[in-house]
Amino acid sequence: MTRRGPERTTRTAGPGQGYEGMNAECPPAEEVTTLNRASSEDARLPPGVREVEHTADLGIEVEADSLEALFGRAAAGMMALVRDEGPGTAGAPAADADAIDSGGRAIELEVAGEDVSGLLVRWLRELLYLQEVDGFVYGGADFEQLDASSLRAWVRPQPAPAPQIRELKGVTYHGLEVERTRDVEGTARGWRARVIFDI
Repeated sequence: MTRRGPERTTRTAGPGQGYEGMNAECPPAEEVTTLNRASSEDARLPPGVREVEHTADLGIEVEADSLEALFGRAAAGMMALVRDEGPGTAGAPAADADAIDSGGRAIELEVAGEDVSGLLVRWLRELLYLQEVDGFVYGGADFEQLDASSLRAWVRPQPAPAPQIRELKGVTYHGLEVERTRDVEGTARGWRARVIFDI
């Protein structure tokens, strides 16, 4: 990590890079993931995010109109799983997970992946690492660049709004899905992702 001025930090990660224990793939699960209907209406999760139960692990399904919103909502959803934020807080300082808190120290993240799915995993791993090591709680991101294999974003923290209720050991590739959503005519309309966390 290198400092950029008094209030900015830069962090870079790419394929094959990471932190011990956070890049290991999970073995295939023996059971199919099922959507937890009770959690699908859980007010502590950001808009467009549903909790998914998976054998001994936990996951989220995310829907958004843009790739930037998908990555932002996935990050906010992950933070909501870690913290007991109560109804309406949704893991972000504003009503939508894409909103950015203007206070705090911004961190520039540059992340690369082999494809958009791998990029989402590496993005979430970086944020999870920052949360575990530095106590950094995701408050939003300004994406300067985001495509199918790399991103550069300024990530802003928010004060920890609630105590941590569980530890996520890692972000897995198991059951990972990132795809375009389409309307009845087949026109691409948005994005959908499914991510499983090792707990």
